[in-house]
Amino acid sequence: MKTLTINMPDKIFSAMRVHPDDFVKEMRLAAAIGSHGKRFLQNRF
Repeated sequence: MKTLTINMPDKIFSAMRVHPDDFVKEMRLAAAIGSHGKRFLQNRF
């Protein structure tokens, strides 16, 4: 499995009003959905 590290300033979490752990969960979900959608479209066309 590959690892991706993103450094973000702490103030971004307060600006978004989200806890860093919740942000990570949402990013993982968004990445999984994006990856699945891309594979789905590639298989269709």
